[in-house]
Amino acid sequence: MSVAPLAQPLRDALGALPVFPLPRLIFFPGTMLPLHIFEPRYRAMVAHCLATHRAMAVATLLEGPLDDHGNPPFAPVAGAGVIVDHEELPDGRFNILLRGDARVRLDELPFLPPYRRARAEVLDDLPGEIRAHDATALRSLIRSFITEFRVRNPGFEFELEEAPLELQLYPIASQLIASPEARLQLLQERSPSERCLRLIEQLAAQRAILQQQPGAQRVLN
Repeated sequence: MSVAPLAQPLRDALGALPVFPLPRLIFFPGTMLPLHIFEPRYRAMVAHCLATHRAMAVATLLEGPLDDHGNPPFAPVAGAGVIVDHEELPDGRFNILLRGDARVRLDELPFLPPYRRARAEVLDDLPGEIRAHDATALRSLIRSFITEFRVRNPGFEFELEEAPLELQLYPIASQLIASPEARLQLLQERSPSERCLRLIEQLAAQRAILQQQPGAQRVLN
């Protein structure tokens, strides 16, 4: 999937892309991610980004041994994008809005304090189209899932757009899939047809859980 031509600021930053590792968070192309930046090292990272290319990757932290600098591992496939809006607060914190422009494979560079960087390679989708019956099944499942979810959460908003389904798989995953592990698998999947099937499987599982829960409980984060 190509959400849009790769933004030049991100292209310029791929050789040493700043990495913001976060637990249980998956940043999808084609989505917007608001972040509140308060740690000093990431304030420095955002200040650098704003002064240069405005680009960064948001990588999912993994469990595993710490490196020599006390840093935990992060998933090698991440979402990357550019800061499209920001607010610097009086005490040095930032509120930023990231636009997801690409999925990247990260090869971490030697640590240069205070924040981590990686050489990044853009990962385009493999060629191939979503099968018509799979697209129909996914659309139908989304409608039924949303209908049942709104019974318990009347204010929840989600609508499929008229755009081709291939361009909506990441936003669907971002808004409707609850499990961080499943979300990361969807980000890592390079085949749109397989990603569609994974969405069908995950939404069907979530719907089954929803149907077993008391009316007030939530499924999504």
